[in-house]
Amino acid sequence: MEIQINPINTAPSFTMILTEMLVCYDYPSFRKTVAVNISAGPFESQNLTFHVELISGDTALFKVPPVVSANGTLSFVASKALSGMALFNLSLVDSGGTVQGGRNRSVVTAFAITVEDFLSHSIEPVVYTMDEDTSPGFLQLLVQHTATNCNTPHATCM
Repeated sequence: MEIQINPINTAPSFTMILTEMLVCYDYPSFRKTVAVNISAGPFESQNLTFHVELISGDTALFKVPPVVSANGTLSFVASKALSGMALFNLSLVDSGGTVQGGRNRSVVTAFAITVEDFLSHSIEPVVYTMDEDTSPGFLQLLVQHTATNCNTPHATCM
């Protein structure tokens, strides 16, 4: 008597660590890890691919649409001069198939990307005064401003 055991594919999984992104379109390129603990499942070693699906919003917000690489890095390029919000679903799919009730897709997780105009945020002026006794050399003042809730620093050298 011969007994054959056929493996059943288990769903891949990941942990989403960032579900809301606010970017300024005047610094359009975005690249950040958003998914960690990426797993094909126990005792499995299939190819894994993230699928990004637009739920709502304007695709014109993106010159290069959002993609998530196999290592969990989200990247996209925002379009210049367009503001708005887009909502996406992210899932992880493996190459193990669904034979005999196997599962090849993770739980779906939603994330949002808001693209804004940096210039719409108020900027506080920075004033630096010095007197004639200031030591010789040159002064380089770097003013770094980050728009409210915007993850992109903007710097101006004066």
